[in-house]
Amino acid sequence: MTAVHLLRSWPAHVSILLFESTNEPGKGVAYTTNTSGHLLNVAARNMSAFPEEPLHFVHWLKQLPEYHLRNEEEIGQLFAPRLLFGRYIQEILQRTANEHPDLISIIKQRVTSCKKNGDEFILQTAAGNSFSADKVVLATGNFLPGKPKGIPASFTLSTRYFKNPWDPSAVKSTEDKHPVLIVGTGLTMVDVVIGITENKPQQKIIALSPKGYEILSHKQYGHQPAILEELHPPYRLDQLVTIFRKQIKAV
Repeated sequence: MTAVHLLRSWPAHVSILLFESTNEPGKGVAYTTNTSGHLLNVAARNMSAFPEEPLHFVHWLKQLPEYHLRNEEEIGQLFAPRLLFGRYIQEILQRTANEHPDLISIIKQRVTSCKKNGDEFILQTAAGNSFSADKVVLATGNFLPGKPKGIPASFTLSTRYFKNPWDPSAVKSTEDKHPVLIVGTGLTMVDVVIGITENKPQQKIIALSPKGYEILSHKQYGHQPAILEELHPPYRLDQLVTIFRKQIKAV
């Protein structure tokens, strides 16, 4: 979306190299999913790609056959499938790229280093190629989960261990006679449970929180104006984090 907004705002002044080595551009880890059961955790009315068009995503959904008969207010309250939002972002990117074919290049390579050289940056890729740029934006999106603490390296090499919980094989390669252990009890756990039960409804699943947390649902909180009383310039990041955590604890 950074590339899209740059091209919409200053098409005569930018030339963009967009690097994406693993996923389809626009999807990333969050929206590379094969099931409609994986939902956004924000209502559709708040997921527009363009702040000046707050219902842009809602209007896009309404054009789809499965949403065509619903009114905009109803669609706006829905938590749409993440795979649809991935398609939405991809369509915006592709349409913008088609409108400015000479200004954006999508490069399927992984950038391994970025170094300042005078007034420019030099990017090196795993393929051995070198690129120069005036500005660099790191838009890496979500990363895959890290290795759980206390698990030996030999365990992570097992064919029964899945580092990527959104990999289709993670929910299709289970055996009915053995339970599945999910490390973590957050939203990713919900994704995995949905994927497993879609493929094997009778599968036994155990979810374990490394920090001992209960499964928490979204709570509806109102505005918290008290934090404004403590925010005074000059701002320092460490102070802002401390104030923010204090207010969260109070709420």
